Amino acid sequence: YALAIKDNVVTVDHGLEVITKESQRLIQMVERLLQLSRLETTANSWLESLVDLSQMAEQAIELLLPSALERNIRLSVRGDVGEIYLPAEEVFQVFLNLMQNAIRYANSEVVIHIQALASDNHLDTDASLINPAARAWTIHVDDDGEGLTEEQRKFVFQRFYKGRNGGTGLGLAICQQIADHMGAQLECTSSPLGGEV
Repeated sequence: YALAIKDNVVTVDHGLEVITKESQRLIQMVERLLQLSRLETTANSWLESLVDLSQMAEQAIELLLPSALERNIRLSVRGDVGEIYLPAEEVFQVFLNLMQNAIRYANSEVVIHIQALASDNHLDTDASLINPAARAWTIHVDDDGEGLTEEQRKFVFQRFYKGRNGGTGLGLAICQQIADHMGAQLECTSSPLGGEV
């Protein structure tokens, strides 16, 4: 597009708009690749702090509300587990990545469910991060989009796998890396709302 502007093939305004948009996309991809690389190479344990997961979900909603409003998507949080110790920065990143994905594919609604989990309990929901620690908890991010096929579900957490309208193909891979480091389980299943992340 820089050459197209130079050769007067496209207007300056249009060319700069495309260059800016694609530059931002490349910056985001590089940042996510660096983040993924750091997650893969770190041998250190993450700093845990006492966190209220419901408040963390509300903070994530606040950050993502503009993109949700653009698509007329309602965001809500249900449930609570009180305060628990966990690596807050990393779990917040999981919230953001799962919610961004859900907003991208939802028709009208994304619901975050947070709950204590009995050791033998499993809910058939959209995307779940389950901490198998003594005080088990789970986060479910459900959307009412079209959902994925069984074949697509096999690859959804792999690096560079993108669905239609996907971003860099790294967000869910980062979530998987964080879950692995925490000794947690991350899965994608059918949502009661009809969609998936």
